[in-house]
Amino acid sequence: MSDRLPLSPSTDLIPAPPPEYGGRSLAREVEDRLILMPWMKQYAAWLVSADTPKTATGLPSTTEQVKYVERITARAVTYAALRSLRRRGDFIAYLDRLDASIEVRAKERLISDYDFYVSAHRRAVEMALAANDHRAVAGLTGPILDRVIPKKQEVTTTAQTIVINVSAEQAARLHGDVLNEIVVETPELVEPDAES
Repeated sequence: MSDRLPLSPSTDLIPAPPPEYGGRSLAREVEDRLILMPWMKQYAAWLVSADTPKTATGLPSTTEQVKYVERITARAVTYAALRSLRRRGDFIAYLDRLDASIEVRAKERLISDYDFYVSAHRRAVEMALAANDHRAVAGLTGPILDRVIPKKQEVTTTAQTIVINVSAEQAARLHGDVLNEIVVETPELVEPDAES
């Protein structure tokens, strides 16, 4: 049995890099990347998580940080590389966004777990097919197909005509270039009956 408890699908191991990757270290990846990689975002979410044990500094111990990142990336990492990552401006901004609101944290977790949900859905469809449960297959595939290939195509809208009523004095104050686009119609005024 594993010594780690799966807190969420995002804590599952990310596959090891392919052989052509050249065994590049995470420290080099921290320095060279201009954007935050998925493992960096996952590390940030782990840092702000209430479930993460913290020391007096407000951070998990150095050993726990290194072990966590090694577990999610399946690669060796040094604490110096993690410290360097925590000093990056984009990482600090991302931490602040996560720390500011639980809604942002939940949305980021769903985004980072997207691959898990897609693979879990695929496994559910495969299990339903293996069990010849055609009703379950229809229930699983229908909503996905409707989302990917909508039944209603987007309708292109035509230009709308907007009518603005202005008085003769207002029309006289408008600039000449605007007047070229305006069709002026003078409605006939009906005088109210004096008797009524």
